[in-house]
Amino acid sequence: PSGWDDQHVWAPHIVESGGLYWMFYTGVSQDPGTYASTQRIGLAVSSDLMTWNRVGTGPVFDLSQTSWGWWDPLEPLMACRDPFVMRDPAAPGRWLMYYTASPASDTASTLVGVARSTGQGLTQWQDLQPLWATHRSNSFNVLNESPHLFQRNGRWFMMVTTSAGQPLSFFVGYDPVARGTPRRWCASVRWSCSPTS
Repeated sequence: PSGWDDQHVWAPHIVESGGLYWMFYTGVSQDPGTYASTQRIGLAVSSDLMTWNRVGTGPVFDLSQTSWGWWDPLEPLMACRDPFVMRDPAAPGRWLMYYTASPASDTASTLVGVARSTGQGLTQWQDLQPLWATHRSNSFNVLNESPHLFQRNGRWFMMVTTSAGQPLSFFVGYDPVARGTPRRWCASVRWSCSPTS
C-alpha cells in the first residue's frame, strides 16, 4: 500500500538476465489530485521466482516519456500497460519493450508502443515509436492489448488481444521494430509483406 503501484498490479511478463528474473508489470497509482488510476510500467526482481522486490521507488516507464502518447495522470482511461520484453535482435545487450498505449491523437483507442533499453540493463527505457499498424485506422481494432512477439522462418509475428469480433489478432513483419509506414507490418500472412515496403 505504500508503493507507487498502490491501487492495482497486473499483466506480468518475466525475462531472465544475469542469473536473475525480471518481472515487468502494469502498476496503477491512486493519489487524489496527482494520480487517478494511472497506469505505468513497473519492474520487480527475483532470484527464485517466489520472492519479488520492486526495482527503485517508481515506475520504469510511462507515457510522459513519449512525444505521441496520451499522458494525463488524472484521467483514469489513459492506457500504459501490458509490457512484453524481449532481447533486441538488432542491438546485442539491449532489450525491446512492447506495451499497450493510448495515442494523444485518438484517446479512445489503444495501440502498441515500443521502447528500447538505453544501456545493458533493464531499468532505463527510451521510447522508439508507436506501431501505427495496430491503430484502429489500420487494424480496425479499437483496443489492442497484451502484445507478444516471436520469430519464425525469418518473419516476426506480433499477437495482440483485441476488442474486435475476434479476440486475438496478429501482424507479420520482417523487422520487430518496423520503423516507417504501417505497411511494414501485415495484418495477415495472406497479404504480401515485403521487408522493404
